[in-house]
Amino acid sequence: MLLLPFIAVSIGVMFALAGVAAAALVLLIVAIGVTVWLCRSREQRRADGKTNVGWVAFLIIAYPLSVSYLVFFAC
Repeated sequence: MLLLPFIAVSIGVMFALAGVAAAALVLLIVAIGVTVWLCRSREQRRADGKTNVGWVAFLIIAYPLSVSYLVFFAC
């Protein structure tokens, strides 16, 4: 009976960490999709005079965040 609060908290923490892992997986999938899109549209964007600075900044942030969380949960 005394352990019920601890069990409830541990279940809540488990669901929170599972949510973070799912968000990291979604972020990794989005980052891969953006990378593929940027590679495929490189010539068109260059011809239009557009830069990829914002997308590259997003990728520089997205890859380390998602991979670090997924490595943490995989181990």
